[in-house]
Amino acid sequence: MLAATPATAQDYPSKPVRFISPFSAGGSYTTLSRLIGQKLSEKWKQEFIIDPRPGGGGLIGTEPAARAAPDGYTIVMFGNNQGILPNIHTKAPFNVQKDFDPVILVGTLPALVVVNPKLPVQSMADLVKLVKQNPGKFNYGSGGNGSATHLATEMLKHATGMDIVHIPYKVSVDATMDLIAGENQVEVLDILSARRYVEAGQIKPLSLTVNEKSPFFPNVPTIREAGVENYEYTEWYGVFVPAGTPPAIIAKLNAGIAEVLSEPDVKKRLTEVFGVKPILSSPEDLRRFFDNEIKKNAEAVKLAKLKIE
Repeated sequence: MLAATPATAQDYPSKPVRFISPFSAGGSYTTLSRLIGQKLSEKWKQEFIIDPRPGGGGLIGTEPAARAAPDGYTIVMFGNNQGILPNIHTKAPFNVQKDFDPVILVGTLPALVVVNPKLPVQSMADLVKLVKQNPGKFNYGSGGNGSATHLATEMLKHATGMDIVHIPYKVSVDATMDLIAGENQVEVLDILSARRYVEAGQIKPLSLTVNEKSPFFPNVPTIREAGVENYEYTEWYGVFVPAGTPPAIIAKLNAGIAEVLSEPDVKKRLTEVFGVKPILSSPEDLRRFFDNEIKKNAEAVKLAKLKIE
């Protein structure tokens, strides 16, 4: 039996691999999954089939990944939403900490606080002042109740004292479309998803959600520069597999993904096109990071007064 595991890893992958993204097809998670899958396909001469399954704040796409055989032929891209799930879905048919094994923390990506350009504000200070003068009269959209963008905006509300009404959507791209249409006025949106709309003048950025400048938006202030203290939100990307996947296969996936993302052209695309800060961790580092995210989000869920199910 001990001799069988290295042989399995050596032959892996010998058939197509399904790469589930529990997020919308046009979002940053699926976009990054496509890049990784394409490069692994070229490297290992086997197809990586990208399978976007959005909805339920990541619940819908995570469930089939949890049920999949632990053989390395189903992998899944996790992010902020999976760090929230155990805090709000206590009756979910899976446990993200027990039913998945970590492979690699790919990287992180800041977000923007954006508004409809017709809203008469030019800064975060303007937005906070306007909302406080009109409590409960403005809306923000998110990718659903309990989604990462929902919690991120609730935490922003808590940090600024703003009273904005939450409008949940099945997928975050629908929230963005309604922001552009003027149905909503505010959104927290990752910079990769926001970039094309900002460049087209369809949405206006007021601030980054982190305390580090972005080369994508050099003139947009950090959240602290915008006058907001005790707030920071970063999107993250991590690859996981069903629990029980052979360690040798996990090690091969970790090394393979780290190798392709370290290629000069890919690294340049990561930073200059996607705006992602590469991390490329060990599985053990991702486990510690993920457990900490779950603990951190437990506090955010309490502040947002989310119903626990």
